[in-house]
Amino acid sequence: MPAVKSVTVSTPRFIALALPAILLALLLSALPVSACMRPAMDERAVQWSDAIVEAKLASVGPEIKLGEVQERRGALGALGTASITYYYRLYTFDVTRSLDGPVKGGEKLPVIRLFSKTEEPAVAGAAAPAATPSTDPCSQLLVKENVGKEFVVLNRLLSNFKAVVPNGVTPPNVKNAMWIVHLAAKDSVNSTTMDQLTSTITGVRETEAHIDPARVERLIGQIEYAQNDERAGPSVRALEKLGTKVIPTAQQAAMKTNGAARTRLLQVVSDLTPTEPIVQVEKIQPAEK
Repeated sequence: MPAVKSVTVSTPRFIALALPAILLALLLSALPVSACMRPAMDERAVQWSDAIVEAKLASVGPEIKLGEVQERRGALGALGTASITYYYRLYTFDVTRSLDGPVKGGEKLPVIRLFSKTEEPAVAGAAAPAATPSTDPCSQLLVKENVGKEFVVLNRLLSNFKAVVPNGVTPPNVKNAMWIVHLAAKDSVNSTTMDQLTSTITGVRETEAHIDPARVERLIGQIEYAQNDERAGPSVRALEKLGTKVIPTAQQAAMKTNGAARTRLLQVVSDLTPTEPIVQVEKIQPAEK
């Protein structure tokens, strides 16, 4: 398994709605990288998941090349051109029990991870820093040594994302491919935590099934007209609890207002929007290939 290098500059994702493409690309490349979208099996993780299962890791596939893009370095490319190659790896799970969603026990669960390797131009001069072992829990679990072990896996369909790889790179051609929202070794999850997850799943799906459009509009209005962020807080939390289905309405409302009201609504959109895979590509050292 290659060592994975992560970058750790935190940038609010809602800013992306108003940034030029070049600046946006620079900011996205600086977001934290992780094999999991969420650090815990919390309410947001369930909202983002299409399938939640218990499953055994059956196999870890090889890295498969998807394509490459060129990026100029320095002003007008004065320092040369870097070549960034993208790969994916397929992890196959055997589902033992379904907790939520359409995937059933006995079925295969194909999970994708994305990697990139950057070859810097020689003229740039600086040597690439040495890769450091990943401290990301999901990366540490997704290794060949864990084949045969059982996990609790929260997944989102890859086809439900809008940005998987950069333009010019072919996305993974894997039927029903999933992207991990959260992953935990089953033997590390006690009965209390499993009960909490089951309760969260029930609560989230019940809420999603009974969203009242009038209440959504009322909460948005309260967020817009609140005197300050503290006053807006309860309405923000209530709106986010309704889940991803309110994103289009909140985004439309944000585009019709400005100032603090717009900032609050764009933050709601950011909080509820699943992080795109293109932002979670894990970097590997050129020497590892």
